[in-house]
Amino acid sequence: MTGAKETRALPGLHQGVSGSHAGCSQARRLILFAFTVIAMAALSACTFPFLGDDFSGSQENYRREVDRVLTVNSKGQVLVDGEVSMLGQSCNVSEASCHIVMTVEGVVVSVYYRSGPAGSSCRNPDAANQATELRIGDHVRVFGEYFEIGNISLCGSDDYYIKRISADP
Repeated sequence: MTGAKETRALPGLHQGVSGSHAGCSQARRLILFAFTVIAMAALSACTFPFLGDDFSGSQENYRREVDRVLTVNSKGQVLVDGEVSMLGQSCNVSEASCHIVMTVEGVVVSVYYRSGPAGSSCRNPDAANQATELRIGDHVRVFGEYFEIGNISLCGSDDYYIKRISADP
């Protein structure tokens, strides 16, 4: 072997065409992982208290806006009109916590009709029947128990209700 030079690969480096693709593939996975971590961190910082409003989404802003649109009486009850924006949230056979989401002057409010605060049983089957008749866009009037920021329960009394005021055409 005259004139032939021996070449050795350096540890950790790939040679040849297929080796260069392996390095790119690893770099792409690393970039994708970094992007995923950044995206998850950004999304976890977001909240969903408003539909279409330009608020920062902080709990304090949401509390202030809810206090602006909901008036709670001395018995902890609220009477409010709004528009249905989502139906049947968390509502299936195995889960008893059914609610609709309504928008009141741009503020999102959840109305629970199959379980009350802390998962207590609902003793108001009429409310569940009323809620199943609703459609997105319907204007409704709700009378119920205010139990948490932006949450109303129809389960504590047979007097509580959700009624369609007008249907979306």
